[in-house]
Amino acid sequence: MKTRTPGLFVYLLVGALGVLVACQQQPVETREEAQQAVRAASEVWMEAAAEKDLDESLSFYAEDAFVLPYEAPLADQGPEIRRLWRESYDTPGFDLEWAPITIEVSDSHDLAYEVGGFDLTVNDEAGDPVLTQGKYLAVWAKQTDGQWKVVAEAFNTNE
Repeated sequence: MKTRTPGLFVYLLVGALGVLVACQQQPVETREEAQQAVRAASEVWMEAAAEKDLDESLSFYAEDAFVLPYEAPLADQGPEIRRLWRESYDTPGFDLEWAPITIEVSDSHDLAYEVGGFDLTVNDEAGDPVLTQGKYLAVWAKQTDGQWKVVAEAFNTNE
């Protein structure tokens, strides 16, 4: 019986798999670059919120995102999150600003969480602005296209 030695194809296949595995294990960006990317995305998102740009605001969420708002039911997937932002934007005097306190990135550099504080202003029944301060947690995941998107968000007031 004749024994066959592995052919060139097998060696190439094993080599290609090795390169593929090595590429997947090496982060494309450093931890600091990932933190900066999440911080920049959060700032652009806040600008969209300041302009009450609904579509731009929603573009920062992953398709399967969850939002856990205070004093409201869980908002999941696009339509519920859209409704939440639309109702916020329709509230008289609505103004929202936030600032991260910390942004931590996972060892794999594809997941991050942002913890921060926010100032929310809305008008009361007399039309006077009322400031509410609170805190938030946003979990960001790096998407296959390289963009950072929020996959989970929770926020509540300090009161």
